[in-house]
Amino acid sequence: MQTREAIQQVLTADQRAQLDNMKSERKGKDRRGGHKGGKQNSLSQLNLSSAQQTQIDAIRRNISSDRMQKRESVMAVLTNDQRAQLEAAKSQRQDKGRRGLNQQQ
Repeated sequence: MQTREAIQQVLTADQRAQLDNMKSERKGKDRRGGHKGGKQNSLSQLNLSSAQQTQIDAIRRNISSDRMQKRESVMAVLTNDQRAQLEAAKSQRQDKGRRGLNQQQ
């Protein structure tokens, strides 16, 4: 199950409607910057119960853990040279993202 679907199941009908409204409002705006920040802000505006927040935190931890396991599995298959190339490409993407953020400020 995807993160979004899992989180939707935790929310009440009113909270889902409120989240949909916030998404619609954001579509018309020029959004620059991090995707995660926008999602986190949306959820924080839904007045989540502590039980809901705990469930959502667990969903996010599980997704993060799954990503780490997949990454480790891929890295185990690669040669040392391929690992180095992958890390270099990752570093370039991060540098490019940082430069973009600096230009916006």
